Amino acid sequence: MTFAPLEPNMIKSSLCEKAGFTSRALRACAIAAGITASVSVYAQSSDGVEDLHVTVESGDTFTGIVTRELIDLDAWGDVARFNKLESPDRLSPGDVIVIPAEVLRRRNYAKVVFVKSKAVHHSVADNTKKEVVKGAKIYPGDLIETDKSGFVSLSFSGGSSVNVQPESTMRINVIKCIDKDEACEIDLNSENGKLSLDVQSVGFKKPTIFSIDSPYASAAVRGTRFDFDVDEGNILGVTDGVVEISLNGIRNTIDVGKGVLAGQGRSINDTYDLLVQPPLRMSDDINRVSTEDIISWDVVNGADKYLVAYATTETMQDVVVSLTEPDNITKPDLSSGEYYVSTRAVDPNGLRGFPSKKKFSRVRIDEKSTAPELEVLISGSDMQVTASGGTGAVEIKVGNSLETIDTVEYLVGISTHQLNAGQTISIPVNSSKQWYLQARKVVNQSTVSPYGLLYFFDKSGQ
Repeated sequence: MTFAPLEPNMIKSSLCEKAGFTSRALRACAIAAGITASVSVYAQSSDGVEDLHVTVESGDTFTGIVTRELIDLDAWGDVARFNKLESPDRLSPGDVIVIPAEVLRRRNYAKVVFVKSKAVHHSVADNTKKEVVKGAKIYPGDLIETDKSGFVSLSFSGGSSVNVQPESTMRINVIKCIDKDEACEIDLNSENGKLSLDVQSVGFKKPTIFSIDSPYASAAVRGTRFDFDVDEGNILGVTDGVVEISLNGIRNTIDVGKGVLAGQGRSINDTYDLLVQPPLRMSDDINRVSTEDIISWDVVNGADKYLVAYATTETMQDVVVSLTEPDNITKPDLSSGEYYVSTRAVDPNGLRGFPSKKKFSRVRIDEKSTAPELEVLISGSDMQVTASGGTGAVEIKVGNSLETIDTVEYLVGISTHQLNAGQTISIPVNSSKQWYLQARKVVNQSTVSPYGLLYFFDKSGQ
């Protein structure tokens, strides 16, 4: 709400007079005091952050109001001085406390939850340019710029997040996420690059109002996941929810599973189907990946290439490695630890399809450990496998094809099984196909032996 100027003789609020407001705050205070139907009223400031006017109700205290509206009491002194209250807790119902925009602005920010490689933060508050660091606060007006390998993940109030991809710029125009009874409003601008967005409204009674502007088009979102590629003249793909895109006065609503292209020679009325998930060829429960393993997925019809990303959290807000692969196979270059891998098929237009995602453990190889030998018998549609030699846990990978990377052949796993040395398991197979098997010893949770011999069986069972 923007307050219109009033003449001094129209001001009748005793609290405003005794608090000694400046003329601007006094006018706003008087109007807010006259509004009894609402506890909180906002006055618009130039950068999208607003003064908050809180009408005191029975039982309210100054510290209680500040704690409620600002989460903590760090700024209570600033609020008291702004209102010129000598005894802040001596309030009466109907009084008005103004929390200035500058104080609210300190909590109205996005937080950097992950940064990789080179990224620059242009701050409007102190007119500086500095390296982006994890935990930094990015305020309205600030700009993030990444280099060719840079990646920054931002988290907003209400649970929304934005991943700024390499060689991208993004400016925050507006963040208005103060009143939990209203919607959290976020407005971004991007001149170039790629953004991935996940819009949520956790804790807010209304859906988050999220919009992004570019030189080509604008998109408005209410609770959704989508990709926005500015470099290609706005490629927008929606993988959850609904997005409204506008260009030169024309609007189109893009449903989940659809994409649109904007820019010269393109119409936002033309929509395209996003490609399906590329199912990962990984077990649901046994996913150990060493330097002797590859990660592969099923081919997606219509795919021009695949995007692969590795992160340490399921939300994929901390991508540590990102790759573009021409085929449905990749070999991760990662240190030991727990990771999530996400794969997406990209069509010839550049639209990114639905992602597949799984968790796996990057394990090291103990060269001193010896892999077990296998005894294999195929009978009908069952493969009987016995691990012999040594003690302890054994991991067996089963597949029916090999892939070559840098002259080295890797087994493409269809299933992975764990058993104890000396134990026999039965694995359902299609006896008309050829099958490969490999086994390795599980030394501990983060260590395995090298793979042993590669076993091959054709449809005759030999």
